[in-house]
Amino acid sequence: MKRRWIWALAVFLLAAALAVVYAVLTRPAEETETPEPEETQLLTLDPERVAALVWRGEKGSHRILRQPDGSWQWEADPACPLDGDAVKTLLAAYSQLSSRRSVETGESLAAYGLDPAEREAELELEDGERLLLRLGDYTAYAQGCYALDPEGRLWIVPEEARQLFDLDQWDLLAYDRPPTLDGALVLRITAGGKTETLRRYADSAGLCYSDRYHWFRETADGVTPLGDAAVAELLAALGGLRWQSCLSYDPTDAVWRESGVLEDGAVRVSAEYADENGKTGRFTLLLGDYTETGCYAAVEGGRQLYTVTGAFADRFIRLDPERLAALELCYVEPGRVRAFTLEADGVSLRAEYAGEENVTTDGETRTVPVWQSGGHRLDGEAVRSFLEQLCTFAAKEDGTGCSGREPERTLTLELEGDVTLTLRIQSYSSELLLVQRDGTSYLADRTALQTLWDQGLALFGG
Repeated sequence: MKRRWIWALAVFLLAAALAVVYAVLTRPAEETETPEPEETQLLTLDPERVAALVWRGEKGSHRILRQPDGSWQWEADPACPLDGDAVKTLLAAYSQLSSRRSVETGESLAAYGLDPAEREAELELEDGERLLLRLGDYTAYAQGCYALDPEGRLWIVPEEARQLFDLDQWDLLAYDRPPTLDGALVLRITAGGKTETLRRYADSAGLCYSDRYHWFRETADGVTPLGDAAVAELLAALGGLRWQSCLSYDPTDAVWRESGVLEDGAVRVSAEYADENGKTGRFTLLLGDYTETGCYAAVEGGRQLYTVTGAFADRFIRLDPERLAALELCYVEPGRVRAFTLEADGVSLRAEYAGEENVTTDGETRTVPVWQSGGHRLDGEAVRSFLEQLCTFAAKEDGTGCSGREPERTLTLELEGDVTLTLRIQSYSSELLLVQRDGTSYLADRTALQTLWDQGLALFGG
């Protein structure tokens, strides 16, 4: 969850500082200005010396205590897990609260909304000293709020300072956070009794006849290469998880059951990863029943019950792994192709690899592949160019569930190791062609793929 109370204040103070710098840099050289008042901090303290903080604001009165080990405890509920970094940031914001505008107190403090004050903060230091800060009414004239420092001086501070007083335990809660998944190795998603396993391989050459791929979907029939960008987007969503809300930091058994998070039907999203030091770990997110505005969620091993947005939950609960497949029509290296065949309208054209030879042109020697068809030699350079384009040709989108129209054309690649890949091409629309390969369907740009097909025909003199 976002803690806007600190960011808003930081942005305000930065904008004010930039405005002063701009005014100084752009003033005429001959102009004489009245010096700007110095910035004065309302509290002089070291946040590390604060032993307790008491404040009152829009969400009531609260008190937190520093423990001997440096952690913080919510006095009203010691079981509430507080985020030490959030408390540290809050104390730093109090210590950095400053103003350039002082006010002469010619009237009673009640005239400024300071007696009594709706917002107060008392910082208790290790040596027993207490620093009391009060925040009063907003003044449209000065575009800020009245504030009374511990020495009884009156100031104008940014209106955003109210956010430092309008907090409760939910704003300082230690929320579960996913790790950085840049080093993810395996992603498993279990839903409806079925588990999808996506695994990253450092060297994929032996899995898909190409070293361009890193992520694969593992099934009983083998592995299928996945688009790195598609998997990276899924991991980024998991690693960048932001809770919609925290419903409870200590749910009862009844609440857990109602959420469905710990039930057999819960969806498990588990990522195994290696950090920057090579240490491995696992992060598992549990998704339960949908709510009116989102979905119940928890981290395996955690105490808190959360909700996430419905859109986030859908990405995993309704995941179609087919849509993660690599969009390249041929996931092979051109150099591994030993023969290819184009078939259409009852005509079959086949080319076979016959080795390499050195060719010298204008004193420069280069190696070119030798390709033949029916005893006739083809332009080796042109064949190499055709295969390079074919093996990197990417479809526009997944075509699962789409149906094409006759006639059908086929392009078959025979690879080293007696492996064959066949592309079946049919018309789909005026702009797209349906391409099927090993049970996977794609929609490819009609014009681009037709141009490539014509390039293949031209190799045979067609």
